[in-house]
This record gives sequence, structure tokens and C-alpha cells, in this order.
Amino acid sequence: MKERAHRFALKISFIFEGVVQRIKAAFRALRIFHAEHNWHLSKKGNFYNPILEATIFRSQGYWKIARHDEYFGQFETAQVAQAYALRMWMREQNLLQLPGKSPLRQDESRVGGKDMVTEDAYCEDAVDYKIYKREANENLKAEFFYLAQTGKDCYRCRIRTPVYAIILPEGFEAVDEYAIEDLEEEGVVVDEYIPFSAQDYCSLVSYVDYISPSALREIYKHTGERSFCMEYSHTIKASYYRSICYACGAAQGDHFISSKLNTPFCPSHFEDFKKIRFYTIHEKISLRARTYTIDHPFMEDGFLENVA
Repeated sequence: MKERAHRFALKISFIFEGVVQRIKAAFRALRIFHAEHNWHLSKKGNFYNPILEATIFRSQGYWKIARHDEYFGQFETAQVAQAYALRMWMREQNLLQLPGKSPLRQDESRVGGKDMVTEDAYCEDAVDYKIYKREANENLKAEFFYLAQTGKDCYRCRIRTPVYAIILPEGFEAVDEYAIEDLEEEGVVVDEYIPFSAQDYCSLVSYVDYISPSALREIYKHTGERSFCMEYSHTIKASYYRSICYACGAAQGDHFISSKLNTPFCPSHFEDFKKIRFYTIHEKISLRARTYTIDHPFMEDGFLENVA
């Protein structure tokens, strides 16, 4: 009798769980549909979506995305730009249609009565993310990277000086905050071993305060140790890797180099972007950056001409 009751309760729980999942899927589809069809056309011919907080505008023959004071992409049609803006929003809202959660092996180690993620705990058939042992609290990884170089007038002495930036290629990996939340909800301790997921765009990183030693050695072959090093910033009250003026020794802040539009590494005109030199560094890199961009308006075309 007890066994029949147990089976019945188990069956009911499965049915209830299925109903809940269907309701969640329906709400997810409704949110996406509402966001996708909420574009408004302005008198200037631009498109604005209040849900996505994005504006699609035409500039220099291409459609671009303005969102949260940043600019993305270079699209042939407004529809493609709208689709890309929707995908960005879906990624932030954790609404992308991803495969199921990565199941953990049965032989997971136990710490304090809870499951501890290890590298062996990652199943090879799960494609959402990978588990890595984090050495220095890094949040980004790549198999190789680009070192960008251009010139800028020093804010102190006004002499033209080289400045540098790091570009991560499409397919680089970033800490997956959503995966961490999922694992913690399942009772898994996320401490030393962290989930990273691959990104489908290239990225310009800023405010970097950690670079893996082997990658840093390769960078110094192009910059020298005195022209790119850790310097304290009174603006953000922290130290990070900054370009140093060769004439007066003043540290050039990322805010005026790469963190906003119309700076040396985020120029508003393609002709200025073509002046940037890119060096391909065939070395794995792990780094910690406060900010990194989602794509770049000129990145693809610029690389075709300026990569060394």
C-alpha cells in the first residue's frame, strides 16, 4: 500500500513539474514576443525599444545599436540590428534557449555536506559551460588574443605617445554568472572551480588588474615593461594596467582610451580605426577586467587590414 502511494505521489510530482515547466516556457515566450515587437519608429527614422533599452540608427551607410551609452555593430539592415539587440537583452535576462543544465557525476567530492564542483564534475556532453580552477580570480580567458596599439596626445605634456589595449577574439570565455546561480540553487559550492562559457563576439577589455604571467611576457615584447604597467588611479581608487607616456611618465586612463565612444580604440570614424595596429599574440591568456565590450562597430573590417 505504501509503495503504491509513493508511486502515485511521485507520478503527481512529475506531472506538476511538467506543468510548471510549460508555464515558465509560456511566460518566457510571451516576454520575448513582447520585447521583439515593441519597436517604435521616430521622426528621424530611428527605431527605439523601451524594453530592450536600445536605439537602432543609421550612420555611414550601416545600422548601429545604441544601448546603455555604448554603440554596437555595423549591420546591413535594421531588422538584423533589431535581432542582435534582442539577443543581447535575452542574454542579460537569461532567456536564451540553451541546452539543459550540466549534470554532475555521481562521484562528486563532498565538502561540508554539499557538492563541490571539480574539473572532473563537468560532463563532456554538456555544452553550456566548462568548469575551470581559477588561479587569480580571473573572469576572462582566451586561447590567443590581440594587442592593439595606436597613438594619443598625452593629457599632461601634450606629446604624442603610444597607447595599448587588449582585444579578445570571438569564442573567448567569460565567467558564467547564470551558471553559478544555477549551481548554487542546486546546493553546489562554487568556490575555487568556476564555470566559464564561450562568447560569440570579440571584445575590447578595460580596467584590467590581472594578466596571466605568460601572456604578460608576450605583451612586454611589444610594449616594454615601462610603457604598460600597473598604476594607481585616483578616479576609480584602484590600480590597473595602463599605458604610460614615454615623454613625461603620466599614466593614460582607460576612460580616455577605450571605455567610451570617440576614444583611440573606440573611434567614431572608420578611417581613425584603420590607424590602429593589431598584433596577434599566440599565447593563452587569463585576465581580470572590470569591463569588456560586446562586439565593436569596426572590429571585423579593421582586423582584416591591420593584423600583424
